[in-house]
Amino acid sequence: PPPPTIPQVHLTQALRDTCLVVADDPMPEADLPDLDGQEQPLAEQYGEKLTVVFFWTRGDTEFSAMAASQALEDLQLDVFEPYSEKGVRVVAVNEGDTPEDVKTTVEEAGAKFTLLVDPEGALMAKVATEKLPRPYLLDAEGKILWFDLEFSRTTRDSLLQAIEVALGETGETEEAEEAGEATDES
Repeated sequence: PPPPTIPQVHLTQALRDTCLVVADDPMPEADLPDLDGQEQPLAEQYGEKLTVVFFWTRGDTEFSAMAASQALEDLQLDVFEPYSEKGVRVVAVNEGDTPEDVKTTVEEAGAKFTLLVDPEGALMAKVATEKLPRPYLLDAEGKILWFDLEFSRTTRDSLLQAIEVALGETGETEEAEEAGEATDES
């Protein structure tokens, strides 16, 4: 079988029209406050090899708040913890929620990665016209390698595949899986 690749993003024209940046574009520059109110240049938050930039909001409903907390928890467990020592950073950018709500959600999720606030949506206005959450995978220079318009289990799997491909780790994963399958069959 062919080696795994970074998953392609397939969008309807209506969803594509909401995207102001796509794969191979640079992530727009911005200075955003962190949870302590200190301005942080987004580009200075990039990882040595890769960065996941996750645009999110708590929303107005209990369900959307729970979904936001779960997404941050998933990023903590599935991306930050296993990949941070491999040069991958996670930067979550909240749009439109109060600092208190953001802090509550971050604490609920146990998120330990960089969190920035885009209170007026200035950065988001350079990235897309609508639809949160949006995860983006960037190379070390801030070029978008992969993105999506949601954060579901399928999206998370695609993000992890994109990270492994970009880090050149797919062969190790496949060999380990094949070894596991061979063991299971014997």
